[in-house]
Order: sequence, then structure tokens, then C-alpha cells
Amino acid sequence: MKHFTPRRLAAAAGAFLLIASLAGCRNTGRDPAPTPLQPEYHTPNKLPSYTLTEDTTDYRELALAVFEKMEAAPAESFQYDVTEAGGIRLTAYTGKGGAVILPDAIEGKPVTTLGQGLFRDSEIITALSIPESVTNIETDLLTGCRTIKVLRTPQLGPTREADGYLAYFFGADTPKGMGFKVPSALDTIILTDSATALSDEAFLDCSRLRMVLLPDTLTSIGDFAFFGCSQLHFVPLPAALKTVGRYAFANCTSLVQMHIGTNVSTIGLGALMGCQSLQQLSLPFLGEGRDAKMSSLGHVFGAEAYTHNAGYVPKALCRVTLTEGDVPDYAFYGCKGLAEVILPATCERIGIRAFYGCENLRGITFPDSLRSIGELAFAHCTGMSTVVFNQGLSDMGIQAFLDCYNLTEITLPDSLTSLPASAFAECRCLTTLTLGKGLTSIGAQAFRNCSSLTTINGAKPSLHIAQGNEYLAQLLNQTE
Repeated sequence: MKHFTPRRLAAAAGAFLLIASLAGCRNTGRDPAPTPLQPEYHTPNKLPSYTLTEDTTDYRELALAVFEKMEAAPAESFQYDVTEAGGIRLTAYTGKGGAVILPDAIEGKPVTTLGQGLFRDSEIITALSIPESVTNIETDLLTGCRTIKVLRTPQLGPTREADGYLAYFFGADTPKGMGFKVPSALDTIILTDSATALSDEAFLDCSRLRMVLLPDTLTSIGDFAFFGCSQLHFVPLPAALKTVGRYAFANCTSLVQMHIGTNVSTIGLGALMGCQSLQQLSLPFLGEGRDAKMSSLGHVFGAEAYTHNAGYVPKALCRVTLTEGDVPDYAFYGCKGLAEVILPATCERIGIRAFYGCENLRGITFPDSLRSIGELAFAHCTGMSTVVFNQGLSDMGIQAFLDCYNLTEITLPDSLTSLPASAFAECRCLTTLTLGKGLTSIGAQAFRNCSSLTTINGAKPSLHIAQGNEYLAQLLNQTE
């Protein structure tokens, strides 16, 4: 009978640990884990289903149809006088009501001024269109007009130059408490093409508004402009827009989609904070500007650090489209609800931990322009089942796809010459691996615990495989 010395016991324990690590086994209290050439198969996680709300309603057409084929109200419907500058000032309305288009001229003179209380306490006005000729609107224009539903106007204040807000038409001296001044029937605003800027708090707390059409000429939206417009469903942003103010659409809880165009150069903190129903978002960059120091998705929702993304990004947000530039470090860090991210065609780099912990992300397709994927860029994206690599990718950081549990098949591009340490470690459902023609080395533990792997294609005899990939090496030997 052999006697086991401490040295022999240590050697036996070391051998057992080596075999266990090669098999990717875990101490579960059940039967011993299978050997490397008898892999333990894993079942991909089942992700919660999601459905994007696709609203194909042509809201613009619906809004403009209110005044379609209508003629301006005749001069007999008004009392008026002539201003010192030679324009017409409307002082009283005596018409039949309904949808009213104000004339842009009377007796050959332009209508430039709407007198104080022109429609005060009217119960017959359902829609009003103010012409571009009007440059001066006196107070209380629509005070007490509880039946008005649609308003088309070139300005929201007394003059074009003044800071304007919707409640000015209804007798308010400031935007504060505006929600109580604006009648509940008013649900549609159409701003016409003379406006270039929307003032701070322009529609503050107008909780009954459902639709706002902005002019093509608009270049800036002020701070808190739509704050608290909880029924707002539709507000397309014009292509000319350059600035979106702080908290501009905060607490617009009915918005389901938002497209911020490529001409925008500034997006204020919290521009979409509290937009809990938002499902789709398209934007040109993350952060306040293209060169912002803090460049994560959470910025537009009010997060002042990437670590707060999870608490600020709405859970309903499923799809994000980034339309230009690279993906910054920590860009989508911890955004657990995201299911789709569409990258710009010009993207060359995905930063460090850019998608770290995006556990509901289904898959990713890389554009042809991509050259680099940072460290831990997709680590713990446990729901990701597909990755489509591009030819041209030349650099990948360590642990780039660590613990992407649902990945079942990987095809590496020919342009990638080396695979870093732990690149696909813990991808336990991976069954098929195709190596690129340019691959010369595989880093340490690159496929650690990839215990479902059974098929490897494209390996070259000269391929250098670092330690910690013993299972991979054995599988390659068996394939040969």
C-alpha cells in the first residue's frame, strides 16, 4: 500500500484542479463535469419580447386639414382701424366663428396688429389662423376662448422679437402656471415659417397639447420649452435645428419616438428626462455636444455621469440610432433595456465598456468603417445572440465579449490578426467558431469556459494559442 506524502497530496490536488479547469467544471454537488471532448451544452437565455409602437399617422396633414380649402374671413367680420404706420389693426370680431382664417390685408393695407381682447370670451371659435403679415399681438387675444382646438400663428408673444409663450394669448403675464391658463380643448399648435427660435418655457406645463408643428426655419428650442407636456404625441424637429435646450422635452410622458437631426450641435442636459414612454430615439451624438467630456446616453435623460445611465434611461427605450461619429467610452453603460442599437456608417471606434451590461441587447452589426472595439465593450451583454463582424476590424480589447452568454456562432474577420485575452470568455452557449485567415494568435483564456464549443473552422497550423485555452487546443487537435 502506497503512503501519500504531503508532496504527493499537493501534486494530486493540482492535477485535479487542472482537469477541472480544462473542462470548465463547477462544483455543483452532482456528477463530475464532462471532459473537454465531451462538452457541457448550455441553453441560451430566453429574453423578454418587445414590440415597437409604429405610428404611421400623418399628423401634419391632419393638423393642416383644418384650414384646407378655406378662405380668409371677409373684412365685414371685423371692426378695425388704421395704425400710424399704415397697417390694419383688428379691434373686434363679429363673424360666425368656427375655424377662422384672419385676412392678411384689408382695403389694400396689410393686417399688422391684433387688438387687445379681439376674441375675448368667444364661445364660437374652434380654430384660428394668424397670417404672416401680423407682427404685433396685443394682450388677451384669446382669453376665455374655451372652445379653441387649433391655433396657427407666426409668433407666441406680442412681437416677433419678444420671448413668447403660449399662455400669452390667454392673458398670462408669465409662463408660470401656464397650464391653468391654456384651455383644455386646445390640442394642436402650428408655428408658421417666420419663427427661428422657440423661447424658454414656451409651452411649459401645457399638459393637454397633443401636437406641435414647428417651422422649417426653427434653429433653437429653449430650456424647458415643452416641459410637462404630458399628452404630447407628435413634435417633429426641423432639419435646420441646431440647439435643443436643457429639459426641453422633460416629462413629455406620451412621446414614443424622437428624431434629433444631424445639424444639431448642442443637446442640453435632461432634454428628454422623464419621457418614460419613449421607445425609439435617433440622435447624432451622445452628450451635450460632439466634443463633450461626458458622452453617454444618460445625458439626454438627465444623468450627469455614465454610472447613472440605468436610473435615468427609460425602461421603454428599445431602439437607439446613432447617426454619426464613433461610440464613446461608457456610451451605453448599464442600459439594460436596450434591445437594438444601430451604429453610424462612419463609426471607426467603439469605446471602452461602451455597451457594458446591456443585458437585453439582441445583437449588433458593425459598419464597414469599424476598426477598433475597446476593452469590455460588450461585456455582460448576456442577451446578445448575434454579432456580425466587418472586414477591416483590426483591433479588439481584452474581455470585449466577456460573458455574452447567448452567442452561439462567431465568424471572425480576416482583418483581425490577434485575439486578446478573455475576448469571448464565459460564452457558454458558443458552438461554432470560424477563425479569420489573418488570425495568428489567440490570447490567454480567450475562450475560457466556452464549454459548448464543438466546431472550429479556418484554423492555421501556425496559429499561436496562449495558455488558458487548453480546451480549444484539444478540440483543434481532434479536428485535425
